[in-house]
Amino acid sequence: MKKNILLMALLLLSIIIRAQQTINHVIDLQSNGINSTEILMRKEDNINYNSLYSNSMGFGLYNSSNNSTNFFINNVGNIGIGTMQPQQRLDVRGHAIINGTLISTVSDPDIGGTIQIDNPAKTASGTANSWKIYNMGGSYGNSLQFWAYDVSGCSGGMCANKFTLMDNGNVGIGTAIPREKLSVNGKIRAHEIKIEATNWPDYVFDKGYKIGTLVELESYIMANKHLPEIPSAKEVEANGVELGEMNKLLLKKVEELTLHLIEKDKNALQQNSLLKLQAEKLTAFEERLKKLENADSKPKINVKK
Repeated sequence: MKKNILLMALLLLSIIIRAQQTINHVIDLQSNGINSTEILMRKEDNINYNSLYSNSMGFGLYNSSNNSTNFFINNVGNIGIGTMQPQQRLDVRGHAIINGTLISTVSDPDIGGTIQIDNPAKTASGTANSWKIYNMGGSYGNSLQFWAYDVSGCSGGMCANKFTLMDNGNVGIGTAIPREKLSVNGKIRAHEIKIEATNWPDYVFDKGYKIGTLVELESYIMANKHLPEIPSAKEVEANGVELGEMNKLLLKKVEELTLHLIEKDKNALQQNSLLKLQAEKLTAFEERLKKLENADSKPKINVKK
């Protein structure tokens, strides 16, 4: 194919050069009104050939070896490689290798340059028959967005943003306007999530730390319906939860409760010791009382003098 294109280019260049050198000499091939005009270039075997031809549809390069038109330019200027019916300025039916940059430029305040990837075999509703990547702006936000479309498209079918990369580096999955470095509108499943944190609440176990009393804690809970420092349900619904900060707060509360339990355990041990001592005293008292009662119950013997 490259050889055919090169031959055509050389021929066109030769004609242009000749026209520049001798303006009064022009190769003029006229049709008889029925057949197209063409120039045949025989190959080494003098059987197979390449043909430059012009017809009512446009201008093409035909290869007799594979009985096909490898290159075609239609009347509106669309170029086809491997097709005689190019649908765009360049329509390639086959694989392409580009040793350089592929640039899509569209000057539009909302939707700029676009790359489209299609799979005609995906015809079921809800499956992405077509993916488009847009360099967006305006009402869509300055971003690179990935949109999916099914066969019905925006006329009642799938027509939605699936992935967003903002110009500021924020990434959105299921959301077109991510406000964090990673915003996910949906569930996340992972084997492990590591969160970096500072000021971990080991300070709760410092000697000078004031924990407060359970009476004070009960009073706060009755008034606010949540633990101190922990956001309320309304705050969480409005702003979400910062996982790292929440883990610190929860650990802090666990450590404070641990100190309360330790204190309660000490008090319980003291109470147990006191109760044991009281029980021992009570047992000794009961034994002494029993002895006295036994002594009083013995019969008295009168001795005659």
